[in-house]
Order: sequence, then C-alpha cells, then structure tokens
Amino acid sequence: MIKNYDKYMGCAPITKFLVAPERDKHVKAAIKVLEKFKKQFDTIAFCGMSGALIAPQIAAHLKKELIMVRKKGDKRHSYHSVEGYADVKKYIIVDDFIDEGKTAKHIQRMIFDNVNQDAKCLGLLPVQELAGTGSGYQKTELETYIILEACKVKDKKKKG
Repeated sequence: MIKNYDKYMGCAPITKFLVAPERDKHVKAAIKVLEKFKKQFDTIAFCGMSGALIAPQIAAHLKKELIMVRKKGDKRHSYHSVEGYADVKKYIIVDDFIDEGKTAKHIQRMIFDNVNQDAKCLGLLPVQELAGTGSGYQKTELETYIILEACKVKDKKKKG
C-alpha cells in the first residue's frame, strides 16, 4: 500500500509504478517469475507509460533486449510506431494488467507488421497481478499462464 497516497495524483494503476517502493515491489516480482523462463525469450516488449516505467528495469536485470510499441496514433515524440531491438526472435509482453487484451494484440500486430513476421510472442506478464492487485491471478497460476497462454495474432499476410 502506498503511504501518504493522498500526496500522489493521477490514475491509480500507473501511480503504483511512479512510487519507488511500489514500483520496486512489482519489478522484483516480475523478475522472480521471468527468471525461470529467461532462456526461452530474447526480448521484452511493452507499450505506454506503465510499460516504460518497469520494462527497462526488468530487461536490464535479465539482460534482455527491449521493443517499445507506441500506442495507436501516438506521434508526439517520434514518427516510428515501434522502436528497439530489430532482431527479435521470441518475446514476452510486459504490461501493468490485462483488461480486454487490446494492448497485447496491438503490440503483436505492430511487431509482426514492422519488425519481424517470424517473431513469436511467448506470453504476457501482467505485472500488477504478481503483487496481489488486479483481477486476482494466483502466483502459481500466473507463472503457468505466462508460458502456456501463447499470444495469438491472426497472420493475415501469411495466409493470403
């Protein structure tokens, strides 16, 4: 729980990543889970501010590459919709939580369209779930979920 929460403003989910002790708790939990699978992927993909606050720390600890996917229509800081490691083979998506899965699908589509059509998404790590917040996955379920719940994108270009 964030001490003196009333001193912070903004959206509650991202505020957790702005406060060092809370962010560190989430980053450590993510590292603990991904450490077991780190030989299976080469890159961590993320989107948005919450991903930008935690993904680089996780990637640095695990010695993984990064791919940043901009939110749809975001051209404020660059005209590149995807930036980062171009030789990605297998990646994990790191996000704050799962709602409808639109962010994960967007990241996959952008990597498929702009980076490497053969890159494989191994799963999604909803970091807030690890620290006991969000929609309630238990740690053991979530660890299995990350690897077994392969990200799925329709490869329209490959079929046609």
